[in-house]
Amino acid sequence: PAPDDVAPAATLLDGLMAPVDKTPNPSEVFLRHLRAQVLARARGSDRSGKAAQHATALECDLHPIGDDLSGAARGLGRALSTLADPLRVLARRLHERLDEDADTLDSASRGRIEAAIRTLHRRALSRLDGWVAMLEAVDAPRPDGMTPTWVDFIRLDRREGQRAGEH
Repeated sequence: PAPDDVAPAATLLDGLMAPVDKTPNPSEVFLRHLRAQVLARARGSDRSGKAAQHATALECDLHPIGDDLSGAARGLGRALSTLADPLRVLARRLHERLDEDADTLDSASRGRIEAAIRTLHRRALSRLDGWVAMLEAVDAPRPDGMTPTWVDFIRLDRREGQRAGEH
């Protein structure tokens, strides 16, 4: 193309490009802080500081947690709750439709609506609720002098020399 054609084409492309969202993803922020905590404690347990570089799996106790991790857990919990709220509304409205239109819905339509409600609960809401409960437990204060019922720990795995999520 001639140099005169390049400028209008660039202007067209600028209009087609979606703006980049610079807001950090709450799940990525949370996972980054978990990773940093494991690596910091692994370095602390090995005086040479090389344990974190070569180990295939690192584990550490979740508690005590830092302020950054606590804030990230709260942020991800809020984000997941925000995601779950419209799904709950949809499931509730579908259930209301079953009640309101009970005499006019045929059995096939009723079955599809019931299946949609079950699927929303099984595939989305139950998983989101589990994550939110776990994130609330991460941020819950530990009573002093009490032995915990179970141990919360973080594990960082490497497979075939690669860190998870990096290819």
